[in-house]
Amino acid sequence: MTCAALRGLHLMQDARSPAEVLEVPHGLLSRTRESDAGQLAHAVGASLDHLRRWLSWAAEEAADVQAQRRRCREAEAHWADGSEYAYVLRPGQSGVAMPPRARGL
Repeated sequence: MTCAALRGLHLMQDARSPAEVLEVPHGLLSRTRESDAGQLAHAVGASLDHLRRWLSWAAEEAADVQAQRRRCREAEAHWADGSEYAYVLRPGQSGVAMPPRARGL
């Protein structure tokens, strides 16, 4: 399972990777970090019934903190090797981290 992977962003902070935080109309997109795992598990768990209809990865395991921690570590590794850039949506200036794909971005 991955958060929305944004490839080919036009807002680059350097030639190797995109900006770690992007302002969007609904809040901030910020680079996925292992520290986001608890908030992501909570957000997925709270929305699981709705998410199941639309997303193949939306299963009970996706609401588990340890599963989210593994997924976040994978996202960090992909960022480091330049193969994928995963973000979480933070509504407003702060708040619960939510996978952008779950928000329809």
